[in-house]
Amino acid sequence: MKTFKQFYIPTIEDLKPFAATEECYEVVAQVAKKFPSLKVDSGFFVKKNGEAGDHAWLVALDGTIIDPTYGQFNKRIPILIAKPNSPIQKRYHSWNTHHDPECLCRKLRTKQSCQVCDYIGSDYDI
Repeated sequence: MKTFKQFYIPTIEDLKPFAATEECYEVVAQVAKKFPSLKVDSGFFVKKNGEAGDHAWLVALDGTIIDPTYGQFNKRIPILIAKPNSPIQKRYHSWNTHHDPECLCRKLRTKQSCQVCDYIGSDYDI
């Protein structure tokens, strides 16, 4: 029998006090203090237009991405909670796993699949 470590994924209501449209690194550090089972991650986020920018977010033990500053990319959705295998997760690229944002940007412009993550730019339009 496998025993899994207990963890809590915060709800949108839990995260509302932290919602921000900038300063992602500071905000995720504050959220991680309140919810210690979440791991801070950073890298870059790929916008719908194919541009990639530095970003920070949190990851739960099951792989759920929690982004309390998603509002900087989409004003209609200020906080994002993306379950594992959700298509939008392909837009989050951790520096731990993807080291060449120029490669990704070039691939997006040509609509070719990125060799590291298989992301094709126009597939995920949240």
